[in-house]
Amino acid sequence: MEKVNFKIRVCNPKESAEIQRVLFKLGFCWAYDIQKVLYTDEVCLFFEIDNKIPKGKISFSSTLDFFKKHESKEVTLKKLKSKEFQIYLKKLIILENLK
Repeated sequence: MEKVNFKIRVCNPKESAEIQRVLFKLGFCWAYDIQKVLYTDEVCLFFEIDNKIPKGKISFSSTLDFFKKHESKEVTLKKLKSKEFQIYLKKLIILENLK
């Protein structure tokens, strides 16, 4: 499997922190394995699963234009917090780490 990319629009710093905490619990991190709430003023976050890195990776963008043009699958905070989607992400991470 190749990279699996997602994007999520952020409404405010509080929501950004909540999104990041959910992603950390699922095994995602910033570069250098950092699992600390950062970049809460950014307008969107991206998260990807790639077999080249053992954990999912989080990144951000400061512009909505980039967010709109990026081909990642868009998700909402509600979807990210859903049990079904979290199970799906965990399975993707496990599958990628088996490669």
